[in-house]
Amino acid sequence: MLRNHLVIIGNLTQDPVLKHVGENRSSFLQFCVAVTRRKVKGEEQKPDYIYCKAWRTTAEQIAQYFRKGSLIGIIGELRSDCYEKDGEWHTIMNVDVTNFEFIPSNRPGNRAADADPQSNAAPMAAQDDDALPY
Repeated sequence: MLRNHLVIIGNLTQDPVLKHVGENRSSFLQFCVAVTRRKVKGEEQKPDYIYCKAWRTTAEQIAQYFRKGSLIGIIGELRSDCYEKDGEWHTIMNVDVTNFEFIPSNRPGNRAADADPQSNAAPMAAQDDDALPY
């Protein structure tokens, strides 16, 4: 069985803007993630821009916790959308986001890292094995 599964890590290129679409006003978010290509010797390192779409709770959470420049991990499926414009057919590739991850960053003001409940966990204290009751 073949599976369409994509994982990317990159930075948001702009602040996310949440929209509500359709009759039932579903939350929708379309955004772009810049992903750095592997460096080729003698060439300048260039980014790829990956367009993503998220729906409902996933869209709401990304819009709430991430801003332009935030590092984010995206899990999703690659989709091709076709449309006709001026008599010509065009294809756009998008990632349909099924999940996302908070990625720690040392950048000041990274709301995503600040909001990650796991990043705020207190470190476990070292214990002396002789002090354990078992």
